[in-house]
Parts: sequence; C-alpha cells; structure tokens
Amino acid sequence: MRKIASRWVPHDLTEMQKWLRYDAPRNHFERYESEGETFLRRIITLDETWAKSYEPQLKRLSNEWRHYGSPRRPQVRQNPSNVKIMVILVYDYDGVILTHTVPTQQTVNAQYYCSLLEHNLRSALRTKRWHILQNPPIIFAGQCSAACNASCG
Repeated sequence: MRKIASRWVPHDLTEMQKWLRYDAPRNHFERYESEGETFLRRIITLDETWAKSYEPQLKRLSNEWRHYGSPRRPQVRQNPSNVKIMVILVYDYDGVILTHTVPTQQTVNAQYYCSLLEHNLRSALRTKRWHILQNPPIIFAGQCSAACNASCG
C-alpha cells in the first residue's frame, strides 16, 4: 500500500455541464462535416491574458564608437516591471481581429464581455472582416461563454 494525494481539479462539474462539454464538440464536428471550410471561417474566439509591460532598449541603440581593443560597455538586461495589463484578444481563421486592453481596476465579468462584443467587436468586424457579417459568426468566448450566453442573450 502507498499514500497517494488526490488530484486537484479547477471546479466540480454537474452532470448537465459534463454532458454539454461532451455534446458541444460532437455537434461542431457534425456541422463541420456538413458545412466544411465555411463553418471554420465563421468561428470567432476570445481569449484573455496578462501581459507585463517593459520597454526594451534595442541593441543597435546601445551601439557606440570605440577604439579597437577597448572593452565593451556592459549592458544590464531589463526585467519586466510589476505593471500587469490584461489583454483580451479576439481572433478567427485569418488572424487577430481585435486587441483590447482592459483598464486597470476594471472587473472583467459577463457584462464587460457583452459590452466588448457589442461595441468594440462589431466595429472591428465591420472594418476588418465585413464578409463575416453576411452570415452570423459563431463566437466562442472561452471561460466566459456560459456567463456571456446567459446575460447577452
């Protein structure tokens, strides 16, 4: 006999949530089989990430004229600052549609995502991917998809 630690999971899913996670990919695969490449081109995905800000000095900016044989001036590598910025990326089959920087001290919840989708994404789609608006896009909002679907309608 041996001692085994339990495995940590991020959350406990209900049977309905497990079924939805099983059923959704199967439905998408069936749609892909019937619609083909056009189905993939209609998918828009949202993702959020933290970015640390820093301004690296380019190597050529640190160049200076020296005599032959004189030693190089040491250059200290910059560390990222403690300033973290949340960035929301929206992209599709062809690349990035929208890069949105969340203001500091802003809580990102379902209402925030809904306003982002309604105001920022719609205008970005009009300018960058107007052809997607001819057929309604399929938006996968990642972790917030359930909350967005519940509050955005």
